[in-house]
Order: sequence, then C-alpha cells, then structure tokens
Amino acid sequence: FFSSMNTIAVAFVLAVGLFACRWLFHTSPWFLHKAKSVLFVIAHPDDEAMFWTPTLLSLAPATSRKIICLSTGNFNGLGDIRKKELEQNCFAMGFAKDQVIIIDDPQLQDGMKEEWPP
Repeated sequence: FFSSMNTIAVAFVLAVGLFACRWLFHTSPWFLHKAKSVLFVIAHPDDEAMFWTPTLLSLAPATSRKIICLSTGNFNGLGDIRKKELEQNCFAMGFAKDQVIIIDDPQLQDGMKEEWPP
C-alpha cells in the first residue's frame, strides 16, 4: 500500500494535529463540519479509539463515513478479537457494517518483531 514510510509519517502528523485541535479547542477542525464524506485510514484496531474518537463523534449525522483498517493487529494472536472490538466500536459511533473495511494486509501486521516493507 505504501511506497515509503513518509506516507505513514504524514498520516500520523495529521492525526496528531486533528487530535490536538479537538483537545485544545474542544471542537473539530472547521472543515469537518462541512464535509459531505470522510474516509479514515488506520493501521490496526484501537487506532480509531486512541486517535479519532472525538473527531468521529463530532461528524454530522448526514456525513458519509468509512474507515479502512490495514490489519487486524494480530499481535499475540488476538487479531480476531481486535477485529470484533474495532467493528463494535465503529458501530457504537454510528458506522454501518459496510462502512468498516478491514483489509488485513499480511505485510502490515502488528507486533514487536514485525517489519513493514519500505
């Protein structure tokens, strides 16, 4: 999916920026209030909870939304459990089943010994 780690670094910086905006100003960035559709791309389950919950909850009900997760985060063999947790969390935040996409790329697994391709 990624030709370099630079793409991941940029996505991380954007995530931190959006989180900081939400935390500092207790509101979502101005452009999210007008968004007609939003796509969130996360590396593995729990990223939506750790980084995006305030933003996801602040979307207008009419905003079309999708979340793409690149792996199940199968560290210690917990991939199936983490996948279900991701789905349940997204459903609780207003996502429909077809709006939660888990790709589970074998090259992007979670773990202390895992290395992602450059």
